[in-house]
Amino acid sequence: ARNKEFLRDRATLAWNFAFPFLVIFAIAVVFSGEGRELYKVGVIGLEDNPAARELAFLETRHVDFVPMPNAAAAADKVRHHQLDMALAPGDPPRYWINGSNPKGYVLERMLWGSAAGPRFEKEVLEGRRIRYVDWLLPGVL
Repeated sequence: ARNKEFLRDRATLAWNFAFPFLVIFAIAVVFSGEGRELYKVGVIGLEDNPAARELAFLETRHVDFVPMPNAAAAADKVRHHQLDMALAPGDPPRYWINGSNPKGYVLERMLWGSAAGPRFEKEVLEGRRIRYVDWLLPGVL
């Protein structure tokens, strides 16, 4: 009796068969397209310094290299986990990583492996990660 009642109720029957396909379609649309880069590196003076563009590290795939205006802004972003590493290819060449960011460690190893020329000076920064809820909740309120 309940099966017949279920089959007669067209709205319930349609939702039971249509909804799974709608969910699959929605997930396919949301997660389609090009993926994000795995790592984000801020490069100070990327446009101004021709020596910066010649670094072999800047040819690394799956790394998004973002131009940064100055070292203070880049260090602040590294401190708050908005960048995984900041790189200043000047004299002397330097880089900043956050000691609590595992992506910074991986990028440091990649930099050591690709930098055949100059030796970079390391600077470790510590800072509290800004969680998603820390900036979302005040914005909603």
